[in-house]
Amino acid sequence: MIEFTLSRVCLTVCGIVLLTSVSASLIVLYDGSVDGRVQTLANDTAGLMDRFDRSSADVMTLSMREILPGPEYIMEVDGHLLMLGKEQKRYSAVAVAYMGSGTFTYNDIIEIRKAGNGLVLESLTQAR
Repeated sequence: MIEFTLSRVCLTVCGIVLLTSVSASLIVLYDGSVDGRVQTLANDTAGLMDRFDRSSADVMTLSMREILPGPEYIMEVDGHLLMLGKEQKRYSAVAVAYMGSGTFTYNDIIEIRKAGNGLVLESLTQAR
């Protein structure tokens, strides 16, 4: 009877070890998937700025809630560089259009205007 109990305990321990190793792999895969999606979002946002710069429109208004994946993210622009990020992670994309500089949060509504040889991005709200 003791052998049966010991075999079940051993089987349970092996199962826990196996589940732990599989879940660690899934976490790494999920993090890579999120990184890829946010990098694609950064590239798409830079492309949006370029398309607006080439369009005939003069002003565009964007809610950052539609751009950023969540409240913990920010968007920073500096010249031709656009960065989406949170905490220590940054996802960079380069736009052809010059965008000035600024940092925008999830709750911001920004106005993008054509000015001179580039774009001006300015927050219409600073609600937090």
